[in-house]
Amino acid sequence: MRTPTRIDAIADAHTHALAAANPTFATVLGLPGFDHLMGDASPAHHHEALALNKRTLAELDATPAADAVDEVTIAAMRERLGIENELIEAGEYRADLNVIASPVQMRDIFDLMPTATAEQWAAIAA
Repeated sequence: MRTPTRIDAIADAHTHALAAANPTFATVLGLPGFDHLMGDASPAHHHEALALNKRTLAELDATPAADAVDEVTIAAMRERLGIENELIEAGEYRADLNVIASPVQMRDIFDLMPTATAEQWAAIAA
């Protein structure tokens, strides 16, 4: 078993911040506590995501890798967050309208939500 590192903590914090800002992302990941919420697709949301990504990248730059796993985590996060930042800065979110995976097409999120209890159904209704 590998002891979690500072890089792992940065990655986890980023994931939890994304979940709080985008509840449907949390549902897709299976993180509990967000199923009753919908995300914000406004320009302000995307600029907040850009700021979060930049803060996370700065933390990664300031934190040395403890091992090879950290090196892979850093490389993957730099690549993904860097591309996401480029897309946000280019305004690509304004054109995110398609029948499969746009913010408008949220029907499939309900298939991912648990339905075993009355509370879970109440989250879907909310």
